[in-house]
Amino acid sequence: MYRRYVAAFNAQDFRELETFLSPDVVFDWGDVMPAMYGRAAMFDFYRQAWTYFDEEISVSGIETDGNRLRALVTTEIRVFRDWPECPITPMRAGPPYTVSGPVGYVFELGRITRIDAS
Repeated sequence: MYRRYVAAFNAQDFRELETFLSPDVVFDWGDVMPAMYGRAAMFDFYRQAWTYFDEEISVSGIETDGNRLRALVTTEIRVFRDWPECPITPMRAGPPYTVSGPVGYVFELGRITRIDAS
């Protein structure tokens, strides 16, 4: 299921993502940006974000413990339009760059209920 979620994310397929994310999902990157509460808030952010940049995530080092999955996520970001008001950091169009870090996912009843930097 998780790999299908990653594929849907990379395809920017909101319809498919909806099947994997709880309506009440919490998306919390800690100090990186304000937390988003609910699938609608997450989708609103990405609908806007993907008009400024493309991103593709790849995962490795997947570990599971009960209903929690932890993975090392590497994201390649290609900013094609300046986004000075981006809540993560001001973004400028330019060459692609890569960021990596651990990401945690909590699953309940077959859906992701929490995504966080862990």
